[in-house]
Amino acid sequence: MNYYFTIIFLCFFGMNAQNISKINKDLKLSDSLTYPTEIRMYKGGGITNYTSAFRMYKTKKEKWKAEFFEHFNEVTDQAELKTTRKKLTATDDMEFVYRNLLRSYILELPSSNKIQWKLEKRGKKRVELKVGDAKSRFVYESATKRIAFLDGHIYTVQIQSEIRKKSHTFSYDNPESYLKHFPEVDELIYINEILETVKNQFDIWKK
Repeated sequence: MNYYFTIIFLCFFGMNAQNISKINKDLKLSDSLTYPTEIRMYKGGGITNYTSAFRMYKTKKEKWKAEFFEHFNEVTDQAELKTTRKKLTATDDMEFVYRNLLRSYILELPSSNKIQWKLEKRGKKRVELKVGDAKSRFVYESATKRIAFLDGHIYTVQIQSEIRKKSHTFSYDNPESYLKHFPEVDELIYINEILETVKNQFDIWKK
């Protein structure tokens, strides 16, 4: 199978489990989710030393709380480690927010690397080739176009649900940008619903 790429390529630092573990340590968070019902969302990537995190959980007293963390990693001879934390308030009832996240399949979504075959544009079945003065000839091949981005963000989502008795983790690269090119892909629709819910309810990540 032949692949044709767009002229720009994905170029940002990944956000793997090791990076998240370091961020958790700096933010004084455990690597595992603390409460039976808890959601964490990490936004990283790009070419900066900045990562942010959203946390929403239900306490033992059945009260919802939400927090937003910012993490500026140390850069040798340039910047010191810096972290911030602030409490958040949702526009609507937080149980309503939580149910909307469940409705967007936050407990079922696969990571974007599991659906790469959906994030390709299929080419023509028959391609015409002409070399020099020779007659044109047709060849049959699967010419596929992949899209990548010069800069972007990675979202890693962790959730633990007491009512569903289930835990789940998944990641997406540039889901907002991919949705513009693949508006019919269900997984992109749902991850963007999740992001929009968090952005609009807690007034974060809107830039």
